[in-house]
Amino acid sequence: MTSTAAEPDALRPSIYDVAREAGVSHMTVSRVLNDSPQLRDETRRRILDVIEAIGYHRSEAARALSSRRSRAIGVVVDSAERDASRAALVAVQQAARGRHHSVVPFSITTNGQAGIDDAVAHLAAHRVDALCLIAPRIPTLQAITASHHDLPTVIVADTGDGCPLPSVAVDHSVGAALAARHFMDAGHHSMLHLAGPEDSVDAVSLTRSWRSVMRQSHLPAPLVVGDWSSDFGYEIGATHPGMDSVTAVFAANDRMALGLIHGLWTRGIRVPADVSVIGYDDHAGASHYLPPLTTVRQDFDALGCEAVHALLSSGEGPLEGARRRLLPRLVVRDSVAAPHPRRAPERSTSHRLAAM
Repeated sequence: MTSTAAEPDALRPSIYDVAREAGVSHMTVSRVLNDSPQLRDETRRRILDVIEAIGYHRSEAARALSSRRSRAIGVVVDSAERDASRAALVAVQQAARGRHHSVVPFSITTNGQAGIDDAVAHLAAHRVDALCLIAPRIPTLQAITASHHDLPTVIVADTGDGCPLPSVAVDHSVGAALAARHFMDAGHHSMLHLAGPEDSVDAVSLTRSWRSVMRQSHLPAPLVVGDWSSDFGYEIGATHPGMDSVTAVFAANDRMALGLIHGLWTRGIRVPADVSVIGYDDHAGASHYLPPLTTVRQDFDALGCEAVHALLSSGEGPLEGARRRLLPRLVVRDSVAAPHPRRAPERSTSHRLAAM
C-alpha cells in the first residue's frame, strides 16, 4: 500500500496501522521514528519493514514537533462544563508545573473528528510535546484513537479494554460499589441511579458498574440519564414520578445531587429522612450542601500526577497502552439515613422500578 500526495487522509496508513501490523504499541513505533536507542534491533527492523511495506509517511507537523521539545503539554478538555473536567485540568497543570512543563489547554466545542482535528491543529501550532485528553465523549475518544498524529497521548477517563491508548482514571467499579454498599448498610434496597450523559465515557463506565453491583445484589437498577447539571437534578427531584418509589438516589456527580435535593424539597420530600442521596466527585462545595453531601471522592491531584508522569515517561515506555486505575473513597456526611418506614417500597414496586 503506497501513499500519494493526493490520497485522502482517511486512507493514509497511520502510526496505529504500523503498530498493529508490527505487533507492538504505537509508542514503540513512535520511539523508532524518534531514533530512540531503547529498542532491540530486531524490533526496530520489524517496525521499519512494516513502515516501508504499508507506505506510512509521518506528517510534517509531527516531524516538526519531534525535532524540538517545547516542554509543553497540550490538554484537550471535551466536557468543560463538568466540575470534574475542570478539576482534572487544574491537577494536570499543577503536576506539569512540578515537572517544569507548561500546559496549553484547548476546549472542544465540536464533537467527533472535527473537534479533534481542531484541537491537534491548535496545539501543533504551540509545538506541544504530548497530548492529554480529559473527560472525552465517546465520539471524541473514537476520533483521537483513529487520529494520524504521532504525539504521546494519555486519556483521563475510564476507556475500557478496547482502547489502544494509555489511560488514567478512577476505578468506577469501586466507586459504584462504595455507594451501593453504604446505601445497603443503611437498609436501602430500592435505589435510583441519576446517570451522566450516554455519550460520556466516564458516565457509561459508572452506569455499567452500578448496574453490575445491583445485579450481583439481586436488586432492580432503575436509572434516569442526566446532563451533569444541577438544573436537571432539580427537575428530577421536583417532577419525576419514580421518586415516589425509591428510598435512595446515587447521582453521577455532585451538581446533579445538589439540584436533586432542592427539587425533592419543593415537593416535601426530605433528605435524608425520606430519601437518601450520594453524589460523585466531592467537589469543593459538597460539604456545604443542606444536608452536607455524602459522596464518592475522586482524587484529581493523583489523576493529574499519573497523567503527567505517563506522558513525560513515554520515551521510556512504562505504560504502552496500559490502564492505570486509582481508588476512590467514600466521604460520609449527612445525606444518608435509614429508610423511613412509610416510604419503604413494597415488592410490587420493585418490579415496577425494574421496568423504568
